[in-house]
Amino acid sequence: MLLFYEKLRSVGRLARVVGSGAGLGERGTDPRASGDARNQGNTGLEILFHESSHVLSARMHRLLEAELAAHAKRLKAPPEVWHAVIFYCVGEVMRRNVPGYEPYADEQNLWQREWPGLLPVLEATFKEYIAGKGTLMAAVNGLVGGL
Repeated sequence: MLLFYEKLRSVGRLARVVGSGAGLGERGTDPRASGDARNQGNTGLEILFHESSHVLSARMHRLLEAELAAHAKRLKAPPEVWHAVIFYCVGEVMRRNVPGYEPYADEQNLWQREWPGLLPVLEATFKEYIAGKGTLMAAVNGLVGGL
């Protein structure tokens, strides 16, 4: 198991040096890298949860794209709005379960830098869904309506 962990850590460190181009980090860096100081402790857990959510969020992505197209809002939507939904949902779950935790997107000012004005819309639409009080479709509809 230790050997596997060391190999995984090496891959993460290599990603930091080479950069995958898929992250929101500075040019040439990958914010998911295990050696990155921003990804230690609970933040590392959030990043792992976030990256895993890319696979789990395919349905949300499809629903969101369909609603944007149906309401002719595709051009008005912020770039990669689906990715902002993942950042918000994963960060909110971490905040609710880890006392005093500040989500990665908040800590790294992603809301201001990448998706200005979107955080209040996400809070108004996805917070209830995360709490189990609404449906995914209702959250997506609310998000598209708030754009």
